[in-house]
Amino acid sequence: MKRHSPTVINAMRLDGSLERYITEFDCDTQQMYDHMVQQYVEIEGITEKMKDEDNLEWTRRMNSIRNRVEEFILRDQVYN
Repeated sequence: MKRHSPTVINAMRLDGSLERYITEFDCDTQQMYDHMVQQYVEIEGITEKMKDEDNLEWTRRMNSIRNRVEEFILRDQVYN
């Protein structure tokens, strides 16, 4: 947003809506992140049982999911 519309950012600063916008954006992206991680966990069949039986594999797979979701959100929501 800063690169594409600095005038809009300045106007939002002046009328006090920039902080609210950033807070809402952060909340929305966090909810999207949580939802997508949960979807991938279900799709890939990662369970609490796996966590108990093979913690290292569970950690590796969860980190993979988190990294993929984070990259998607950064690319499609933050940088775009």
